[in-house]
Amino acid sequence: MTAISGVDMKQALQRVRISTAVLGYCPLTLAIGGVLLSGTIKAEEKTAGDDPRTLSTVVVTGNRGAEQRTVTSSPVPIDVVSARQLQSTGKPGLMEALSAVIPSLSLPEKTGWDASGIARAPNLRGLSAAEVLVLVNGKRRHTSATLNINGINTGAAPADLDLIPISAIDHVEVLRDGAAAQYGSDAIAGVINVILKADINGTSVTNAGLGYDGKKQTVQQSLNKGFEIGDGA
Repeated sequence: MTAISGVDMKQALQRVRISTAVLGYCPLTLAIGGVLLSGTIKAEEKTAGDDPRTLSTVVVTGNRGAEQRTVTSSPVPIDVVSARQLQSTGKPGLMEALSAVIPSLSLPEKTGWDASGIARAPNLRGLSAAEVLVLVNGKRRHTSATLNINGINTGAAPADLDLIPISAIDHVEVLRDGAAAQYGSDAIAGVINVILKADINGTSVTNAGLGYDGKKQTVQQSLNKGFEIGDGA
């Protein structure tokens, strides 16, 4: 399809006027339709060639049906945090890394009165950790034996997500809305769904240290290697 210049357009309209005088209005309609159609096709071809396509991450949290949904098509607000984002925070544990990248998720300060500093309880949207559901690959994570007896999380026995190394995580989905209708009353504040890596190819080794004056106070080392178990199912 070639572009129509001004001279060609003028000649085409002259031919249209001549045809109109002889045969009526039908040739005029067809001729003008052909001119407009050629311009429309050229514009569509140019737009399709210049429009880059991007892929969105498919989320499983908050999706009740079999239809695959992305972050933009999900009816509820969901944050998807990749493993690279978690590692870039420099935090040693998963809970501290999530609180650094998700504004609505916070960790209360350690009080020192009980064992709440061992298993940090996450607060989502300012609500207690007892109302935050924690999932791993879409399945409920067991809670810890630590019972909070002080602060906003009094009576909560949260799941200890710091036991999951960041190197084993593919991404984390955080549903920032009440999901009690789907998950139960322990999801009033929201849902944290940790998706683990499923790739069995390759090995990753991480060695990180934190300190000052040449003295390391925190050293973190991790090794991630995937392999099949049983028949690979």
